[in-house]
Amino acid sequence: MSFDPQNPRGSASPPNPPPTTKSAANYIPPQPVNRGPSRALIAGGLAVAILLVGIVLLLVLNLFKSPAASPAPSASTPVASHAAATPAGSPNTSSVPSGVPPTIGSSLPPTTGPSIVAPSPGTPAAELLTNIPESVRATCATAAGSDAILVSATCSADGGAISVTYDQYGDATSMDAAYETVFAREQIDQGTGSCEDHSTWPAEGPYQVQNQPAGRRLCTDRPGSSTIYWTDDRLTILSTAATSTGDYAGLLQFWTNEAGPIQ
Repeated sequence: MSFDPQNPRGSASPPNPPPTTKSAANYIPPQPVNRGPSRALIAGGLAVAILLVGIVLLLVLNLFKSPAASPAPSASTPVASHAAATPAGSPNTSSVPSGVPPTIGSSLPPTTGPSIVAPSPGTPAAELLTNIPESVRATCATAAGSDAILVSATCSADGGAISVTYDQYGDATSMDAAYETVFAREQIDQGTGSCEDHSTWPAEGPYQVQNQPAGRRLCTDRPGSSTIYWTDDRLTILSTAATSTGDYAGLLQFWTNEAGPIQ
């Protein structure tokens, strides 16, 4: 018998028992990691699935959705404003010096004017219309003024060839200051030239109505426009008439016979 250091007694070594695996109760041994799809990939797939479901639902809803009826356009008809007719007085002109650039009122005939709506009786706009000759009044559109202007009326004459603006001021001082601002730009002296003689334009000077002083007038030529500005001391109205047709004679005739303002 050979000597076995693990069995010093020399006894025969029992055969090695088969290996056994002991596990504690309720013990779960570690499991190998199952490398499945990543969380990001799963989340992406869910997002795509949700998006597809949403698209399908929208398509289904659109199939069964009835078309909405479009609203019918409402047509509005401009209402012409008419004030009580008042006999127009024609100003008797006197020599006038040169004029100023078109700044007060419009210097060109309007192409497409605003809708004309009659103002309420007793308002400043309605009062202003009564001072505008009837031949022009029906074309006027009124609007609230700014600064010292209480109300304005924008009108046309001679088939639209002449544009006219009437600015109602609260007092003569404000009206004269506005006229002086326009006159100063012409850099001429008062009483210069004559509005009746186009060769002397710009021209500026006083004018009369029924042989009584009524205000001052300024006649100017600017590229593409001839303009007349005039004050009315009786009504504190500063008016502007302009044409782009080059017909200064027709403009002057309109001012003399139709423009007003009237009392």
